[in-house]
Amino acid sequence: MIELTTTSDLIELVVSSASSITTHCHASYVDLQGSPASASTPVAPGRQNTIITGSSGTTTIVSAPGTTGYSRALKYLSIYNTSSTVSNTITVEHTDGTNVVTLQGVVLQPLWTLTYSDVSGWQLIDANGGQIGFPIQGRWLKTSVLTATTATNFTTTAQTRSLRVRMVGGGGSGGGCTSLASAAAGAPGGGAGAYAEWVGAVTPNTNYSYTCGAAVTGTSGAAGTSGNSTTFAAPTGTVTCPGGAGGAVGTAATTLTVYAGAAGGTIATGGTVNCTGNPGEPGMCLIVATPIVCGGKGGSSPFGGGGAGIIAVGNGNAAGGYGAGGGGACTGASTARTGGTSTQGVVIIDEFS
Repeated sequence: MIELTTTSDLIELVVSSASSITTHCHASYVDLQGSPASASTPVAPGRQNTIITGSSGTTTIVSAPGTTGYSRALKYLSIYNTSSTVSNTITVEHTDGTNVVTLQGVVLQPLWTLTYSDVSGWQLIDANGGQIGFPIQGRWLKTSVLTATTATNFTTTAQTRSLRVRMVGGGGSGGGCTSLASAAAGAPGGGAGAYAEWVGAVTPNTNYSYTCGAAVTGTSGAAGTSGNSTTFAAPTGTVTCPGGAGGAVGTAATTLTVYAGAAGGTIATGGTVNCTGNPGEPGMCLIVATPIVCGGKGGSSPFGGGGAGIIAVGNGNAAGGYGAGGGGACTGASTARTGGTSTQGVVIIDEFS
């Protein structure tokens, strides 16, 4: 219970919003004869409604008891931000006429309510009526999956104070195979993009630029293409996840031939955690009475599977998800074949208050 025990005691609300918004306040209380409350006699219940319109300032939202020798016991208080778009920084204060002390201070998000009751204390209610626990700092707010392959801004929310960023570069495409009049070939899979995580403090309502490495396609009768880098402009510097390498081209083989899997993306830079990408698997041709060929599987990433390897003549399989390498192609006394398409990079951001 919060008591106003003299005619100088007040509950005040300080509004610090930079925009002109309306705040609705309601207080329910009981006036008591005598003080402290434990030795007082109830006299009458009361209530006070206050509507504050303006950008900033201090307003009384619970008035003092009107008579000396009486006290006012606050039973319930509600402070509601009516704006659907603008946050409101508020501070609830108690003054005895000389000393002003802070009872609670929060950033009241659009359509949020701060309440107090003598039973449950302070509570914060979101726009959907859900209770937000105290402390409000460090709460998970939302997760965003970002896929733009050209420079784009990611904007933090009005509540965001820190981020966990997980990201991977684009995968390399699988190796193709040349046209063969005889013999056979099996090409390797493309490498996966490098992986990084960044964790740190950020500023609310602020843009941070990112680019996801684009996917690359295989080329008929040629080596695969290296994947593209994914970047995120963190406050501490740019985090970069290089793309995976493309698979080598498979050419005519008349003896046992193995093509090493393409390398994964070189180690990421700028992150809290920096990793290389997974390599693709080898492509090979085993020469026995009849050639046996194998197109290598593409390298997998934390967010995607590499294109599946093949053991028959055909184009390489495409990767799935994000940041994975395409599978290698196979051929045997037939036309040129194309390596599998990789998948693009991605940036996944968790926001916290």
